[in-house]
Amino acid sequence: MTAVGAACALGAACAYTALVDPTSSGAYPQCPLRLLTGVDCIMCGGLRATHSLLNADIGRAANQNLLVVLLAPFALYAMVQWFGSQFGWRIPPLRIRSWMMWSLLIVAVAFMAVRNMPWGPGPWLHSDL
Repeated sequence: MTAVGAACALGAACAYTALVDPTSSGAYPQCPLRLLTGVDCIMCGGLRATHSLLNADIGRAANQNLLVVLLAPFALYAMVQWFGSQFGWRIPPLRIRSWMMWSLLIVAVAFMAVRNMPWGPGPWLHSDL
């Protein structure tokens, strides 16, 4: 029953995010860091990118948060694997090593630093509103 409830909750959240555009709706909270400092955090634009991905607009999603777009397939696979395991399906789990987590942390911090630079790839990686 837990997997069914989780699947229903996730499905409802995805449907809501797909239907209600974070760019034009006041239904979603703003990033506190961006609100206070104007600096994009690692996840700034992530909700808008998720909305775009759920509406099959990969280019727009990449423009809003490239890191979310690159990590979405791994998150989707992990969710399918977890849900499948709850129903007895044999889907091999992702093998995540500690060096992978450290690498992801370094990439995320570098992504945040670069996306806030006014030159180079910074303006392209900045989360557009």
